[in-house]
Amino acid sequence: MNVHVAPGAAFIPGTETTTQGVYGVYVDASVAVPIAAADATNPRISLIVLQVLDAGYSGSSNIGQAIEVAGVPASSPVAPAVPKNSIVLAQVLVAHSVTSITSSAITDERAFITPNTSSQKNPAATNFTTSSASAVELDTTLRTTVNVGRSGIVDVEIVLSGVYATGTAGDVYVATQVDSGGWINCGAFPYQSLNIPIVAIGRHRYTGLTPGSHTFYVGWASVGGGTLNLSASSRGASLTGSWHLVKPL
Repeated sequence: MNVHVAPGAAFIPGTETTTQGVYGVYVDASVAVPIAAADATNPRISLIVLQVLDAGYSGSSNIGQAIEVAGVPASSPVAPAVPKNSIVLAQVLVAHSVTSITSSAITDERAFITPNTSSQKNPAATNFTTSSASAVELDTTLRTTVNVGRSGIVDVEIVLSGVYATGTAGDVYVATQVDSGGWINCGAFPYQSLNIPIVAIGRHRYTGLTPGSHTFYVGWASVGGGTLNLSASSRGASLTGSWHLVKPL
């Protein structure tokens, strides 16, 4: 029995020491990974991993390899531990007595990396204002829809450049939300001098998002003060973020 690993590239963290670093690995052709014979009675879960062997830390080999890590057959099998210097590509359910692996038995466990995505716009309106103490959307043109990866993690940074207040001094709150799921305040900045622009920055890490398409929003609020203003003609607002991140190590 075999499982085939397609060509591709990966980054593999070295985990034998805390200073080992990260290895770049390139698979230039399809690799057939042998799968050990199935148990006659119980199923098992196997991992398909991409592993680096570095003789500078252990052993005598200096290679990258795609291998099976076989679990223990059981009526309710669990996945085995991930070996050092490895990333998991897939889980394979090896049913009892099978002699071949079908695609339905394979669960993709890859975590993808894509470059940072950013959205920066100066809306056409002359000025945006709010005196709401609760977060409200700044402008619909700042909405950004991205495809979140398997990690379910998104780091968002919001920059409001040139916010100024009229009326009473207070705080400007920067907020974000995803898919209209409720505002999260991610930055608070006091403004003591009226009519003098400041830069307000908010940062938030989303975790546990379902892989797939999600829309992120930019919001703001005036807490304990007067009216906030953002001049779109000479100042801007932006939403930037790292949308696809590798699962934290």
